[in-house]
Amino acid sequence: MKISRDTWYKNLEYTPRNGQRALDDAAARGHRFLGLFAFPRAGKSYGAARHVEPLLLNHDCHGWIVAPTYELGSKEFGYIWNDMLTLGFLQMASSRHFDKRGGNMVIEWPWGSFVKVVSADNPTGLRAEELDWLILAEASALSQDIFYQHLFARVEKRHGRVLIPTTPKGFNWVYETFRVPSLAPGHKDLQGQGNPRYDPAFWSAVVSSIPEYGDILEPGIYDDETIARARKTMPLPFFKEQFGGDFSSYAGLIYPWDPRTMLVDRFPIPQDWPLVIGWDHGTLETNPTAITLGSYSPKGIVYWWAEVYAGKLSVRDYWRRTSLLMHGRVPRAISTDPSANQVRIELAQLGVVSTYPVEKHIDARIIRTTQMMLDGKWKILRGSCPNLEREVNSWEWDEKNPGKPRPNQSCHALDAAGYAVLIPVYQGIETPDPLAPEGESLETQRLWKGVRQRFQKQEAENKVDELSSVLDESPFAEGLTVEEYTFDE
Repeated sequence: MKISRDTWYKNLEYTPRNGQRALDDAAARGHRFLGLFAFPRAGKSYGAARHVEPLLLNHDCHGWIVAPTYELGSKEFGYIWNDMLTLGFLQMASSRHFDKRGGNMVIEWPWGSFVKVVSADNPTGLRAEELDWLILAEASALSQDIFYQHLFARVEKRHGRVLIPTTPKGFNWVYETFRVPSLAPGHKDLQGQGNPRYDPAFWSAVVSSIPEYGDILEPGIYDDETIARARKTMPLPFFKEQFGGDFSSYAGLIYPWDPRTMLVDRFPIPQDWPLVIGWDHGTLETNPTAITLGSYSPKGIVYWWAEVYAGKLSVRDYWRRTSLLMHGRVPRAISTDPSANQVRIELAQLGVVSTYPVEKHIDARIIRTTQMMLDGKWKILRGSCPNLEREVNSWEWDEKNPGKPRPNQSCHALDAAGYAVLIPVYQGIETPDPLAPEGESLETQRLWKGVRQRFQKQEAENKVDELSSVLDESPFAEGLTVEEYTFDE
């Protein structure tokens, strides 16, 4: 049996919203990867579910709803279940179960079609069938590995369709995988370049409740008063996501990135500003080398103004590219991962001896970078470091492992910048540290100055504590009387 989508919607008395209709139209034009990025309550999950319902009436149509957990996948499944019940097709099923707690949500029909909810908590269970369609529910909470290792091949064999109804959560893997390839070649990036990753199989739209964001407007879902209050009280990144459906920074990000203040227009970087270079060395195309160039202003603000981001090059070629960007500048130091000793050796053979291995522990880089951002001393020149900008917009904490970054994220440029800001950079007239031993070099004094000051403070506090304890002791604590107690002369 076969029912047209319009007839199906008519029988359900369903009138698609603008974004829902746009998704249907894009599928009709032959697009296979359909991203509907929208604000909460925009109807993205509802639209995805109703889109696949008529497909299930076809012979041998296989569909999955994949979510981080069974509970999260039950929303789209519930829509399908209720609509099939309303139109009498649930009663025709040869097997049907709606058990959220037990993870058994499936409908099978005698003509070979089925819909099933599959949890990403069990990746081995994602390899069973070939699929005609796939809904990635709450895709922003799934990992890139789940899609490419376990799901991509499931739809490719049948040339199936993938629907991604989600609220954006920063410039994460969903943005990179489904949004970027959908942007036509005529779309210009920050550097005015066309999109080399365009793929006509991809389509996406950002659905907004307010005119200034998104590709598709869905007015009237929130009243004007609610929008005005949110605009006034919410930080801009949250407002853009929750009302504009747009990709922006969000609460799960590791760094307090605010493009309004940290992304600045380009300007000529003075030659005399101290230049630091961070170098995160990779060995594969999928694990590229990232080199970031930043200069410190007299106010101690680091401005990131250039980057190298590529894989499978020699150290000589990486250094050649970096040298061309420097335009005669001499770096104060090139900071590397301590484990990249071979890189430092090869740079030394090229005459570059200003390499500086720094603490590899990620916490040091996070703490230093975060503090600089909060102090207003970490900025990117607009369009100059696209990979650094992309990563700082997407690097997020692991919800399952508090205090740790989520694994398998792209952070090569961030690591490079993190190494660079751990390089001590001092400007202005320096005076010797009065606590330093005689004859100690200024460089050593710089490194130890803070430590010595802390020790001096602790020592002073300890002396005060000792004096207080003496003054608080009673000479009569051991039972002496006043007459028995005498002071030694």
